Amino acid sequence: MILKSILLIMVMVMAKSKKDINQDYHKKHGLEYHREYRGKNRDKRRKWNKEWIENNRDKYNASKYLYRDRLKLEVLTHYSKGKPKCAICGMDDIDCLVLDHINNNGSEHRKSIKVSSRASSGVSMHAALKREGFPEGLQVLCANCNTKKQIELCRKERLKNPVYKERLECDVDDTAAA
Repeated sequence: MILKSILLIMVMVMAKSKKDINQDYHKKHGLEYHREYRGKNRDKRRKWNKEWIENNRDKYNASKYLYRDRLKLEVLTHYSKGKPKCAICGMDDIDCLVLDHINNNGSEHRKSIKVSSRASSGVSMHAALKREGFPEGLQVLCANCNTKKQIELCRKERLKNPVYKERLECDVDDTAAA
């Protein structure tokens, strides 16, 4: 009897649990199988997904919004190096915070990670940044500070234009004379 108990305990310790066996199987076969299945049944899955979304619109929308909010929070937290806040003024209202390219190279960066400029202010930009491992060169600003930065940048560019600079000086002289 004692020998049976000892053998039973040894077998239990040495044997993998059903969960471990399933995890091993899915690591080896699951991803490959599912990729192949999705490839072969693309139209069938699209139809099923469309029907499910139509029948579960509230669940779908709730899930979609929750994903977007979590992703935005994750990205802003990373680039703020902690609690999301504006790098200039310190505002911490998440609804007012945006990402800014420190070197003003947003267009080139979006092209390099294949994100459309039309979609760059939303979930696709955040997902691309996460997928790329949170590349350097971005900061978190509030919408006001981001707008002010852009206005100042445009003003500097306009001042390089000699015609604009000349007209600006004429306007200043006219204003001072009045």
